[in-house]
This record gives sequence, C-alpha cells and structure tokens, in this order.
Amino acid sequence: MEDPASVEFVDINRAVNKIGQSFEIICGHVKGKKNSGEANGQRPFLYLVKENEALVVGSNPDSMAAIAYRAHCTSLN
Repeated sequence: MEDPASVEFVDINRAVNKIGQSFEIICGHVKGKKNSGEANGQRPFLYLVKENEALVVGSNPDSMAAIAYRAHCTSLN
C-alpha cells in the first residue's frame, strides 16, 4: 500500500484447518489509497497466524496467495 495510514481491513473471518496439521488463518479484504489520494480498491488477503505472514492477492490468479485464498477463505463467505 502506497499510503500505509489509509489501510483498512474489512470482511475479516477466521479459518481453522484440522486436516493433517492444524493451522489458523485470518481471511479478509484490505483497501487503501495511493499517495495521490485515489483509492486502490479492495484486495483479498490472508494472514497465516503460526508463520506470522500476510499474503495479499494480486492480479495473478495462479499466485501462491491467490491459490491459498481460494483454498482456505472462499468457503467462509
């Protein structure tokens, strides 16, 4: 995000996967503004709690973030 002060998290949900090793994921959308003040729009994100790592889904539907979001977060909506 170009303007970190403008970042807003929305549609937050918690996902827990207990197949094999248990893990917790926070899913939602993040939105913000460019330095010009123009809105970036909403992007899906997931936060892997145990790894303390956040992934924001970009425009590539085959990216690791996009695949993980579809696998763990889409069934929550």
